[in-house]
Amino acid sequence: MFNKSLYNNILKFIKPYKRKISLIIILKLIVLTCVVSVPYLLGRVITSLENNSTNLTFLMRYLLILITIYLVWNITSVLLEVLFEKVNKSIENDIRTYCYETIINSKMIKIQDKEDGEIISKVIRDTERIEKIFSSMITFIDLLLHTIVTIVVMLLINLQLSLIVLSIFILIGIFQRIMSKPLKKYYKLYKNSEENLLKEIKNYLANFFTVKVLSLESRSVSILKNKNQENLKNHMKIKIVSSIIKNISFFLSSLFRISSLIVGGILHIYNRISIGSIFSLYSYSIQLSNRLMRLIEIDILLKDIETSFSRISDFLNHFETNLNSSSLSDIDKIKKIEFKNVTFIRQKKRLLNNISFVAKSGDVIGIRGGNGTGKTTLTYLICGFFKVDNVFMNDANINKFSEAGILNRISYVLQDVKLFKGSIIDNLTCFGRVEKKEAYQVSKAIGLHKKVIKLKHSYETIVNEKNLNLSGGEKQLISLAQSILKDSDVLILDEMNSALDSKTEETLLSNIKQYYHNKIVFIISHKNKVFDMCDVIIDLDKQQVISKSKTNNNSFCAADKL
Repeated sequence: MFNKSLYNNILKFIKPYKRKISLIIILKLIVLTCVVSVPYLLGRVITSLENNSTNLTFLMRYLLILITIYLVWNITSVLLEVLFEKVNKSIENDIRTYCYETIINSKMIKIQDKEDGEIISKVIRDTERIEKIFSSMITFIDLLLHTIVTIVVMLLINLQLSLIVLSIFILIGIFQRIMSKPLKKYYKLYKNSEENLLKEIKNYLANFFTVKVLSLESRSVSILKNKNQENLKNHMKIKIVSSIIKNISFFLSSLFRISSLIVGGILHIYNRISIGSIFSLYSYSIQLSNRLMRLIEIDILLKDIETSFSRISDFLNHFETNLNSSSLSDIDKIKKIEFKNVTFIRQKKRLLNNISFVAKSGDVIGIRGGNGTGKTTLTYLICGFFKVDNVFMNDANINKFSEAGILNRISYVLQDVKLFKGSIIDNLTCFGRVEKKEAYQVSKAIGLHKKVIKLKHSYETIVNEKNLNLSGGEKQLISLAQSILKDSDVLILDEMNSALDSKTEETLLSNIKQYYHNKIVFIISHKNKVFDMCDVIIDLDKQQVISKSKTNNNSFCAADKL
């Protein structure tokens, strides 16, 4: 019933709670004892009544025993439910955190290789299924123990009737195992079709404007309908097989219950069994049939979990293979960045060709060029997102440093800024990483303060999920403030002044000089005003490196031109 690989991987999430799980098992055993004891004791009472061998004292004694058992049963069940829920939820949270942590700590380029629909499908949908593994395991163990103990007690009460009844029970189990085999394949088809559906939805929502402009509404809806139909078809395969298994199993388990009563009646006619024993065995038959139905449900659920586990394991391995950076070192301070004849090709496309330059603390480097000339690629190489030779930091090969270590010393302001959902002040302080006093000071210096205080709720204004309640300029200034407050050695500005008015832009440029006068600044822009303040200009259109300082050795090749 349990996949060995699934069990071994899930064990690491269970180990931290082994003491509480041991207590859960003890409480389960107490409940199990109560569940099994009641039919047996009631059978004894019925047998004594049948044989006229009872009295008031006997009945009162059994009444007190049964009341005590039910009391212990209920108190234990309350404690068990609370403890189990706490442990189960904790394990669910740990699994979800592990999946998120694995992805968030992976190399940047690995995230870019994956579509949003795939990430949503696997991290949210598949993780939700895997989170149910602990509760399924405990339920399975509980059902298995209950079944074994019940069978043993039945055999002790009456061997002949128990063997007849249990033979039907075994046939039901064999039928269920045979019928459930196709489910794993159907679950895989369903999850893949659901993932494709999410990818399509994300694609059309992300390109909403294009859909409207090109009048593709009907076409996009038609494609999504087809994907929905495929998804529905795969979903129905699962439901049909599951329904057949459950209902036929219910029919057979009903025969299982009836047989215990009818066969018991026949044996009673020949004085082979008492009515009390028939009652006990019939009660146990009901318990067994209920447990069997639950085992069938758990088996179906585990097929789903196993499929999700297989999918997300492959997905997370994509990221984990790049997480072993223990041999890489951090970098304390970036004082110098050097490219030596760097050529970079990605997906069979040459993005950079034989570029060389040196950037030292205090330098401002301008980067210009048209779309697709490699501006963003150049900054990604500086951040260490790609493995490439001939890029050096402080005269050491950049590949010696971890990506996280490099990014810890770099601030990057994107053209298309994405702020966190929360207040402006929370975004500025990165949710408490820096003091509010510092955030206010920087905001005033870069011209952000005047804009924020005009908002109705000032710094407590909540940035909505899509950042639609702030202008592009406001978002870029907030992002710049975050970068300044990070106190890094390198600042990269990617067309960040594109959404600013000329006055704010002048204030911004002067403050960049103030805050980063002893640091390295890279500015991607198309404005000549920006390049006037630069010490080095990297022109990717003309494939030239123009240095205003004769002491710098910056070039695409020996003659500054390819």
